[in-house]
Amino acid sequence: MVNYPFVFSFLLGGKKISITFLGLTIGFIVILLISYGDKLFYDNQQPFITRWHVISVFTLIISIVLPMYWFFSKLINQKNKIYSQYILLQEKSKQIEFQNKVIDDQLKKINIQNVNLHDKHIDLEAAKEMLNYQMAKVEKTKSRLERFTGTLLILSKKEAVHNGNLNELWQLISRVIKRNLNINRVSFWKYDESKKKLSSLYINDQDNSESFEKIELIENEFPEYFQALKDEKLIVVDDVFDSEVTRSLLVPYMIPNEIKSMLDSPFFIDNSLGGVICCENLRTRMWQPEERFFVNSLSDLITVAYKAKQRDIYQKELLKRKRRLRS
Repeated sequence: MVNYPFVFSFLLGGKKISITFLGLTIGFIVILLISYGDKLFYDNQQPFITRWHVISVFTLIISIVLPMYWFFSKLINQKNKIYSQYILLQEKSKQIEFQNKVIDDQLKKINIQNVNLHDKHIDLEAAKEMLNYQMAKVEKTKSRLERFTGTLLILSKKEAVHNGNLNELWQLISRVIKRNLNINRVSFWKYDESKKKLSSLYINDQDNSESFEKIELIENEFPEYFQALKDEKLIVVDDVFDSEVTRSLLVPYMIPNEIKSMLDSPFFIDNSLGGVICCENLRTRMWQPEERFFVNSLSDLITVAYKAKQRDIYQKELLKRKRRLRS
């Protein structure tokens, strides 16, 4: 609101202006009459202005000026009201702007929270997919283990294992390995401790052709590979070109036979290296834990078969001795 001085504020205020102006006018006329009455009304003892003239002028002034003051006072009051409303609107506008700013800040926070929730949702979805993948992988592994275990149980009951019929057992095991592991080539090797070499006994190639061709690997030429076998280690090579164990075998054996990946499991006879089962593939592949378990268990069956054969040979020798003694 406009801040007028106190006197002007009083004089310009609604009904107050009428009373004020009327009082001032009457006071002015009274003072005029008292001070200059004789000169005002008589000039050389002749009437100059009559009292009716004064009253008429006074009435005219009041009738004209008073409504003007009344009108202007209304305008000023209206202006003050409008200005007051303008000030109130400005204050409300500032309040609304402040509230809008608060709302904008809250919306920004909500948007940030929504983004965070969206990111968390994506993370949860990714974790869910990963969990589903792992569960499917576990189920697949479980199914394969059950199949492998069932296969091992069937093989362990074969007469070839208990009678020591190695030729028949090699054929059985090679077919089982190729079918269950989906690989290209399986071979069996016998270790000769005296001559320090491995000799191939049986090879089942990629076209299922069988071979008893004698291939020899001399220990001195491939020391890393032989040492790994003697350490009773399962030799797991996903890529033969990226392994220290098979590096020396590349030129003489791996490259000519186009072998890219291998899983070899040694078997032992009387706590000494007896030989090795070689699972070979023409492509690189990652050998899974259940596959390693399966091949390692099959090498144990080879050990059982060798012991059965030794037992059979020993029993036959005893029978020969008994016959000689009787004769």
